[in-house]
Amino acid sequence: MVYKSIFLGISVGVNTANPSLDICIAINDGLFSLGTKSYSFSIINSTGEKMRSPLITPELIQAPETNDSMEMDEIRGFYISIEKRICLPAYFTTQTDGITRHMPKSGLEEELALNCTKCCKGSTETEFKQELPRECVRFASRAPPLIREGELMLKGTMPKNYVAVDMFTEEVSSALINVLIVTLDKWLGEYTKGNAVKIVGLGFASRILSHSELGDKIKSILWNKYDILPCFFPSDCVTQKKQSEFLARKCASLFPNNNLSVLTIGENNKVIVDSGYIWYCSVEHYRPSIGEKSYEFMLDLLKESKSMAENNQKITFFSSTAQGGGVALMRHSLIRYLQIINVDAEWYVCTPSSSVFNITKMKVHNVLQNAFNNSAHTKSELEENASNPDETIWLSDADKSKIDNWIETNYTEHWKERIKKSTVVVLDDHQVSRLAQLIKRDFPNILIIYRSHIQIRTDLMRRSTDKQNLTAIDNLWQFMWESLVHVDYFVNHPFKETVPADVPESKVLFQPAGTNQLDGLNKPLSLLAKTYYQRLFNQICIDNGENPVDFNRRYIVQVARFDPSKGINDLLDAYYGLFCAYKKSFPEKEFDIGLVFCGHGSVDDPEAKTIFHALTKRLETNKFQEIRHLITKISLPPVDQLLNLILQNAYISCQLSIAEGFEVKVTEALMKQVPVIVYNVGGLPLQVKDGVNGYIIEKGNISEVTSRLFDLLTDESHYKRIKDGIAPKDFIGITTPFQALFWLKMSNRKVAKSQRFYKDFAKKYLN
Repeated sequence: MVYKSIFLGISVGVNTANPSLDICIAINDGLFSLGTKSYSFSIINSTGEKMRSPLITPELIQAPETNDSMEMDEIRGFYISIEKRICLPAYFTTQTDGITRHMPKSGLEEELALNCTKCCKGSTETEFKQELPRECVRFASRAPPLIREGELMLKGTMPKNYVAVDMFTEEVSSALINVLIVTLDKWLGEYTKGNAVKIVGLGFASRILSHSELGDKIKSILWNKYDILPCFFPSDCVTQKKQSEFLARKCASLFPNNNLSVLTIGENNKVIVDSGYIWYCSVEHYRPSIGEKSYEFMLDLLKESKSMAENNQKITFFSSTAQGGGVALMRHSLIRYLQIINVDAEWYVCTPSSSVFNITKMKVHNVLQNAFNNSAHTKSELEENASNPDETIWLSDADKSKIDNWIETNYTEHWKERIKKSTVVVLDDHQVSRLAQLIKRDFPNILIIYRSHIQIRTDLMRRSTDKQNLTAIDNLWQFMWESLVHVDYFVNHPFKETVPADVPESKVLFQPAGTNQLDGLNKPLSLLAKTYYQRLFNQICIDNGENPVDFNRRYIVQVARFDPSKGINDLLDAYYGLFCAYKKSFPEKEFDIGLVFCGHGSVDDPEAKTIFHALTKRLETNKFQEIRHLITKISLPPVDQLLNLILQNAYISCQLSIAEGFEVKVTEALMKQVPVIVYNVGGLPLQVKDGVNGYIIEKGNISEVTSRLFDLLTDESHYKRIKDGIAPKDFIGITTPFQALFWLKMSNRKVAKSQRFYKDFAKKYLN
């Protein structure tokens, strides 16, 4: 089945001449408007004791008749009939609030929940100014920057006899938006039930966000129930039909490339997270996962965010690329969250350079992680063993100059003025490490934090000053340390072994990698969404000439980049061993257990294609002839739900990296109740309870990996015991809200910090 991509736009307004709530839904296929569907719901006043009739059936404005095919009519949604009436209590009025229209919240703040009967009963709004009981409090999010800026430019234009919903008193507008939510839910349920369509995004006029709680409900229904990205655009209204069509077109414009949201890079290489207009979750949506102490956590977050705003503090992140790899995923999530809690935070990336990225991958990243077991070799040893001396991993003076020129160019042409306005700068990983010395030279008062995301093999560092005995890793580290000596803090994954001895202990802090419990990587997927992404995943495989995945059978998965440090060959050998053991133990049974290698590519990783092709060549050998059809290898486009799906459906997840920072995909698998097998490398064992929710195995012990796979796949009671040992709540402490609070506290010079600072403050809020 081929799914047709659809984009929607919805406009809503109140007809005051003949009181009714009018809703218009426009449908767009990414290029053209397919039509609009309008609904008009009469507004009836009542004493509340008994609803009036006969004026109970709303006028239903049907779209014009067409001669199109039945299929097109279904895609347009013309067949969906919704009949409702809106009954407002007698004291409600259709008179607009003459003082001011509601505006989106200016920052993270406490407010009374709309459905709070405990406080509302027998009270008036003015009585709520006192301190609210915590069970009645919710926290309002701030709209993303582009939405806020656009709202300020609006004139508030509406058609004659029409008034925007947010112009009414709060009671009236809340009731009307609730009707919109119920109608939208019903319409989407009907529309998606029988159509081979995928609604990618839905555009609203941003003024619908004036009621934060109702805006949150809209986001939740669209994102969590229907897997639709809510988009909010500042928009005046000429007519409802034109506005809905405009919103549908604007929504479609955010997804120009095979329904993928466009990566938006703004002025000075600023990353515009979620294209500026997509907003699918708010701070309130995170609270249930935090648990019983979510109120205390939110107050702490509120205190820190207010402190940042009151002191005009700005935190700016710099990294090599905005897409591909764990750093980019974490920064998208973090910036998204910081923006809605009223923190001035921005993220900038480097102008790509393929020649520089070749150096930073082959001669920096791989050397720091000892990917090819030669980082401890001297220059002469490397040249002696290399077929071409120009292709060694040694970082030459010419390489160093190229990196410095690249960083200097990005700094002077794009970043310097942005840094000047910052109070805190975070440098993500080695690619931008040489930026520290430039910042300290020009802006000595800025707080500089270096975040190391990989496993630095400090055990191989000799710290020799003799150039003849200088190893590749020492040569590289000396180059990095010339700049990093100027940072105020060195933030590392929570294990000391990967912090070089040159870094003073007073500067070292530990922080785990993070993940977002509500984004496309981790949110629950409905049956409809799973079906869609299974078909999309397999279509991508087929289009690339790879084996599709049989989702009705068990499979083992490793989600990671195609990188020499990810242990791809180790897992392949362990899988072959599993096949041999299975055939020996069950000669009459068919071996049908799949193996999936998948991950996102990254612009700063030119080596990925080489590793992928090497894997392809290996699978073509006779050794894998019998099981080749069961193995899938694919580099996926940046659709988070694809990784979510492949992990959710997996029987076992493996991470056999030979060098690793933290690799949060281990935690993400456990959050989905999938048992894991990892090597005892870097931060991998910190995420697994050996023998409880998975297994930790010594690096290179392929036979034990095979044995554990065999036990889990052939002994159901054993598998159930390990699966039951997984407690997803154990991992809440590393999720985005805690990551955000960490960075706020790091930015606050008044907060005392220790190496275990993250662990200590997170522990306060976890049971």
